[in-house]
Amino acid sequence: MSRALSGDSKNVSKETLQKIVETANEMGYRRNELAVNLRLRSTRIIGIMVPEMTTTFSMSFITAAQSLLNQQGYRVILALSDENPETERVNLTMFDNARVEGILISACHNTANLDVYQSFWIGISR
Repeated sequence: MSRALSGDSKNVSKETLQKIVETANEMGYRRNELAVNLRLRSTRIIGIMVPEMTTTFSMSFITAAQSLLNQQGYRVILALSDENPETERVNLTMFDNARVEGILISACHNTANLDVYQSFWIGISR
């Protein structure tokens, strides 16, 4: 069934594939992205953190980045730091827990969360 739901027409006959997809649609089946990500060992998620959303630059950056990332098959998690190092730290932890594959960040302080940035770098370089 999973082969049919993933569109594997090489190993599943056209008739069987069509029946399974129709039945899945009727039953309201939705692909479990978490399970797929575990199997692929990839989340295809990028975290974006900006200090605020009130400037034209922040909005333009987020819009352009999300558009480009979506074209490459990535999804985006957006977070605001409010220029607060503690809020930034909490958001970085959220990104880590979500297993983002990358982070685009406008850091709110040049050294406040250096240990967290380094832990991401160590995680990436392994």
